[in-house]
Amino acid sequence: PGSDKVTASQYRIIRRDGAIRHVESLVRFVAAAGAAGLVLGTVRDITEDKLREQELAFAARHDALTGLWNRAAFDRLLADHIATGVPLAVFYIDLDYFKALNDFAGHAA
Repeated sequence: PGSDKVTASQYRIIRRDGAIRHVESLVRFVAAAGAAGLVLGTVRDITEDKLREQELAFAARHDALTGLWNRAAFDRLLADHIATGVPLAVFYIDLDYFKALNDFAGHAA
């Protein structure tokens, strides 16, 4: 009798040079009647996948031009803070003619 249950785990490995690698292991235990069972598995480097995930998560929360938090990130942080019940003050600034300044001085200004 065997087992079809596969256990997946993800973890980080810190190499001697300090580099961090992300790996995923898939392990399956195979029972054997009257004998010791077997453990079968694979380990795969998923560092590039994790880096892409982090880049996408950053892009979802930040403005591409300024690198500042975007409206979605602000709304989430505000909702999280309101849920704590701790008083909060929000300072809102509206810049008139900001587009004209951008067009004149460039986005770096």
